[in-house]
Amino acid sequence: MTEGAVDTAGRPPLYQQLQALLCDRIDSGVYEPGGTLPSESELIREHSLSRITVRRAIAELQREGLVVTRQGAGTFVADASRSSVQCLLSFTSDTLRRGRIPGSELISLSTGAGPEPATRQLGLSHDAALVNIKRLRTVDDEPVYLSDAYIPAAILPDIAPTDLAPSGLDQSLYRLIERHYPVPLEDGEEVATAVFANEEVREIFELPRHSPVILKTCLLRDRNGSPIIYEEATWGIPQRATVVWRRSVASMSANKDSA
Repeated sequence: MTEGAVDTAGRPPLYQQLQALLCDRIDSGVYEPGGTLPSESELIREHSLSRITVRRAIAELQREGLVVTRQGAGTFVADASRSSVQCLLSFTSDTLRRGRIPGSELISLSTGAGPEPATRQLGLSHDAALVNIKRLRTVDDEPVYLSDAYIPAAILPDIAPTDLAPSGLDQSLYRLIERHYPVPLEDGEEVATAVFANEEVREIFELPRHSPVILKTCLLRDRNGSPIIYEEATWGIPQRATVVWRRSVASMSANKDSA
């Protein structure tokens, strides 16, 4: 592949080539923080690619925290400060970019009625079927957080434990959703607070009783604004003070515009 071009007859897959090319342009300052990326139509014409390929490349950049897409406005290069909003990124991709090794241990997988916070956040009835995926996420084989994720069962109707890889890029829940659901995840909201660790968390992270830890709840929506994933993630790091914040792709972009 020549510099600055996508090889339509080569390897790796076209979306990965475009993703790498755009990433290089962001890193080199061709596209500056807060600036816009070329539109989908411009990228299609420049590289002779399909719209699906272009959207897949942009979705991967967003999961790495490099860009933010605003419906009706375009795709913008993210500020470095936005990378701290963990649930809006792919934990797997973000960890790999930092040169660390992400891992995932499946604790349980079930389908059935979910807890009230999950059904409410996902906009479903109390008896709606949800897929519940509970996993322990690790970095370099060290436990980092306990994840309880809920997805409408209609999106993952035939999920099996073998669909959840313990390592590599395929451990990403975003990638799993992508294989079954055609509309990209493009918006999210995160709330974090300090809570006392329950018995399960204390056992996993070897914490004493009454240890405060960070609980993050995250709601991820697709391009059309439909809720797709609700996650409760308990980070096994003791905290001395209550922390509460709320961030979303849309609000971060609006704050930048009004600054």
